[in-house]
Amino acid sequence: MKKIILSLLLFASGFAYAQNDFMLTEQLFSRINKNPAATGNTDDINIFYMNRQQWVGFDGAPTTNLLNIHSSFENINSGFGLTFSHDRPGGVTNGRNINAKLEYAYHINMRNHMLLSFGLSAGIINTYFNP
Repeated sequence: MKKIILSLLLFASGFAYAQNDFMLTEQLFSRINKNPAATGNTDDINIFYMNRQQWVGFDGAPTTNLLNIHSSFENINSGFGLTFSHDRPGGVTNGRNINAKLEYAYHINMRNHMLLSFGLSAGIINTYFNP
């Protein structure tokens, strides 16, 4: 029985895939990247761009670019947004992650300054790695 379980684990490990989330320090301004329910949480059109570079001057240094655009539409109690990110993880000179998502949130006004929001996002992830 142990050999069967070990064989299954070894077979399944060949198909395992893990994502590498990039690091953000400006989470307040880029909430829709991780939480689609935050899409359109203000009346304005919000545009956020971030470029992060670490270990500048070294080969294979990590870089991250993130663009978030979102706005609310009060006549339909909804928010729509777009998120695009391009990430080169550190130590991987020939690797990159590209992520593009469309975001939707439905808003329910509970009381003054209280908003209940449900969000969905759908998109594509393109990961490239050439060791």
